[in-house]
Formats: sequence, structure tokens, C-alpha cells
Amino acid sequence: MRVLLLILPLAAPQEPSSWESVGEIDCLAEGARCFGCHTLNYCNGHGRCEQKGGPGSPFANCKCDPGWGGDAFCTLQTCPFGKAQSDMPTSVTEAHSLKECSNAGFCDRLTGTCQCFPGFAGTACQSKTCPNDCSGKGLCLTMRQLAKMKDALPLNDGFTSVNNTDDLTNLPEPGDPTQNISIRYDGAMSRSGLGGPTYDQNLNRACLCDSSWPVGLGPGERQQAEFHGPDCSQKRCPSGDDPMTERDETNCTGVVAAGGRGVGRPGNICHVDCSNRGTCKDGLCKCFKGFYGVNCGKRTTRY
Repeated sequence: MRVLLLILPLAAPQEPSSWESVGEIDCLAEGARCFGCHTLNYCNGHGRCEQKGGPGSPFANCKCDPGWGGDAFCTLQTCPFGKAQSDMPTSVTEAHSLKECSNAGFCDRLTGTCQCFPGFAGTACQSKTCPNDCSGKGLCLTMRQLAKMKDALPLNDGFTSVNNTDDLTNLPEPGDPTQNISIRYDGAMSRSGLGGPTYDQNLNRACLCDSSWPVGLGPGERQQAEFHGPDCSQKRCPSGDDPMTERDETNCTGVVAAGGRGVGRPGNICHVDCSNRGTCKDGLCKCFKGFYGVNCGKRTTRY
């Protein structure tokens, strides 16, 4: 018996019609001369293939389109870049180079989105989150924002209109007694035009807790907010003057605020939970024996 073997020529690979050229070679006209790019599947339509080594050379590489390039074939997506949350400095003055997902998350190559580590957020994981999202009782603000707010803790009696401006090119001279700018949190640009944003001015965040009364060092303002704690989860109890002392504990005139950065002006108010005559829990006072009232400010017996 004779067996007839019929050998058919293999069909030449068909290059995508959208490709007009690869390097300086017209692939549609040259066919096999684009062999190197053929092995790269012509970058899967997400980049430009550059033939290396002349016509017919097997050496080629893909120059991927923006957003692609997780591998040599441009099949995987890249993720947004941000300043690295942690990395090795490259000099005595340079660090925090641009890294995918800011070195604070993983890149999902199929979607091109960052999966941030706990405590980080943003399209490039470029920001930190606040504890428990401030428990719904406050605002999660950056250090740059907090430095501009007169009710942010620690209170500072150097707060002036300078804190509310974004113009860093005309700041007062250092040491100007009329303008205390020590509580700004910005890059040192000022008159020289040198410098830039402080690395963590928009990175680190903290809670500015809500309050039903004004907070500050001025008259009618209290030095403590109604909600407090790192995540604003704690609520202060009704305030009152201690009935067992002669001085008025609620008078904060001349009292140094917590943190030592400011002093209460005339008419400033100190908040005294339960008049110092009870314990505070969840915004309610539990009075010591011999005292009563919503703020434990009344006595039932005399000593």
C-alpha cells in the first residue's frame, strides 16, 4: 500500500490591518520581514512594535501606549503613579520618587486600578485615611487644610489671615511680629520661588471633630470640641462650674490651651465635663454621691 503525504504550505500570519508600519518597515507590504514583531503579536494593539536589527531580524520590542506595559507584550495595564510612601532616598535631598500605586498598594493589571493597603486611599493610594472615617462625627482633612483652620487642635493664638491664602509668593518676612505664619503647613516657596510642596502636606490626614458650639480661643468659644478622640467617637458631657471650688473652672481667660500653642482671650470658655463632680459616658453624666443635675453642678448635701 502506498501512502501519499500531502504537505500544504502554512498560511502566512496576518498582521492587523490597523498597523501601517513597524519601525521603518511596512509590515503589510513586507510580510515575513516583520517576523520579530509577529512573535510579539504586534503588541496586542496596545503599543507600537519596533523592529530591531534590520529586515527579517527576530529582534523587536514593544513601546506600549500610556496605561499599558505591565509586560513585554502590552497585554497588561499599568496603574496610576504617586510619590512613594516609602522608598530609598536617591540623594541627601531627594526621596519619595514616583511609584506605581505610591508603593502603598497592589496594581490590578486587568483593570489598571490600585488596590490600596489598609490606611491608604486614592486612585494612586496617595493619601492616608482617617481612623474609622471620623465615625461620621467629623471631617477628614489634610495637614495643610488643618493648619488653615482656627478650630483645629492644638489651638494656636498665632492664627491670622495669612493662614487662609494659597498665595505662597508674597508671604511676610520670617520674624515679622505682625504675622505669625508658624502654623502654616506648606512648601517653602515664598519670595525666592525655590522649594515646593511639603511632602506630606496632602498625605497625612486627621479628624476635625464636629461641635455644636464654636471652638477656638476667642470670646464665647470653647477650647474643646463636643466630639473628640482620634476618630471623633467620644462625646463630651454637659459642662458646668465645679460647685466645690471658689474659682470658675469654665473661665478660660488666660488659660493655656492643650498643646501649649495658644492662650484663651477674655471671654474664652473652658469645657468642664459634669462640673468635675461625675463621670462622663456617651455624652451623659453619672453624678457622684451628693451631686445631681444634667451636669452634676448641684449639691444635695453640704460638707
